[in-house]
This record gives sequence, structure tokens and C-alpha cells, in this order.
Amino acid sequence: MMAWSEPLTARVVVVEPWHFRADVLAGDGNRVAALHVTYSDASASARGLRLTDPNGAPRQKVRAVLLLTRAALDFAAGLGIRRVHADAAPRLARLAQRVFGDQGELDTAGNLHVRAELYEARSNAITLDTHPELVADADLNL
Repeated sequence: MMAWSEPLTARVVVVEPWHFRADVLAGDGNRVAALHVTYSDASASARGLRLTDPNGAPRQKVRAVLLLTRAALDFAAGLGIRRVHADAAPRLARLAQRVFGDQGELDTAGNLHVRAELYEARSNAITLDTHPELVADADLNL
């Protein structure tokens, strides 16, 4: 089984005004996951969470997604964002529901739209159990 070098660390990069990207880096410095966030004065929208390197072990992939989520929410809080929303692919629906505390609404493509107050989502993300089975499917697929 392939695995990324440890430790996994998160960073946030400002891409352009009103757009930032949260990254997770493997121990060797390679980016293994990314999440793009656009925002306005009061709200933020997360889209495009993806693993940029497919070679991580299943549990590492789950940890990477949690690190991305926490880093993005922390950065948004520092910007004064009050409301957050996201479009989650079907494989990430359980994680999105747990972080946002919202059952969400499905669109015709099967994506889940969730929204919450930032303080609620951030609190949920910080206290979320990191047991992979709680956020991924039975095979630990994301």
C-alpha cells in the first residue's frame, strides 16, 4: 500500500482577492490535497476539494480532508466571515453533514449543498472524531 510521507501539515495560500486555497502537504513538502474557497464580506463558499496525489493510505486521505476543512474554516474566521456553505460530492456527504450540522439539499447531480454559521461549522470541525468510518464509506473511500 502506498502512503504519503509524514507528517501531514496544512497551509493557506491567498490566490487572489476574494479567493484562497487550503493545502495539505506531505512530510516531503509535496501538496497532496487542496480546497478552493471564494468569499465576500460576510460569507464563504467552498468548492473543489480534491486529493492531488492519489498515493496516500486511506486513513491519511481522511486526515488530509479534515486538515483542509479545519484550515479553511480557521482562515475564514480570521477574515471575519460569518456564514459558510459548500457543495459536497456524494462521497463527502457524511463529512459535510457532520461539519456543517446540516442535512443539506441534493442537486440533480447528487451533490449535497450544506450551509451553517461559521462558528458552528468551526466548532464541529475541531471536535469531530477523526475515526475514518465516521466520514468515509466502509472502504475508507473519499
